[in-house]
Amino acid sequence: MTRHALAGFGLGMMVWLGWLIPFHRLPLPEHYGASALALALLTFLLGASFTRLRNTPSTLVAAAAATALWSGSLGAFDAGHARWLGPIMLIAACASLVHSAFTTHAATSTRVAAVLRDLAAGCVLAVAMLAIFLPLARLRMPILTVVSMLAIAWVARAIARPASR
Repeated sequence: MTRHALAGFGLGMMVWLGWLIPFHRLPLPEHYGASALALALLTFLLGASFTRLRNTPSTLVAAAAATALWSGSLGAFDAGHARWLGPIMLIAACASLVHSAFTTHAATSTRVAAVLRDLAAGCVLAVAMLAIFLPLARLRMPILTVVSMLAIAWVARAIARPASR
């Protein structure tokens, strides 16, 4: 796995957490938001390079929003007033994934497959973190989402493979 892919997985997790943490219908387990955001930031920072951070402003916005949400979930400020940080993180992380795919790959199908791979990996990481905090019986929908995302990413990769040859 390359450093670039690791940063993409972290950004993919930020996309999922961007809508999950502020807008989830049921209350999320205590400490899930802080733990999941810490994993997303760690994964992203382990794979990010200074050039990527400098060339893609949306990457910096996503990392800053994730850091602010993380500090809010730890109790640094009232996170209830910062619900807008989740959508900002989601949009910025998604824009960064798309920008990265457009600068790295030439074929459109390969670009789509790269973005879907990162989103699927982020979904897997987010649900794996959720499995630590919740019993398996409450994870039917999240697991179905993971399986669906992995299937979509696999089909996109299979379609992109002949185009890249």
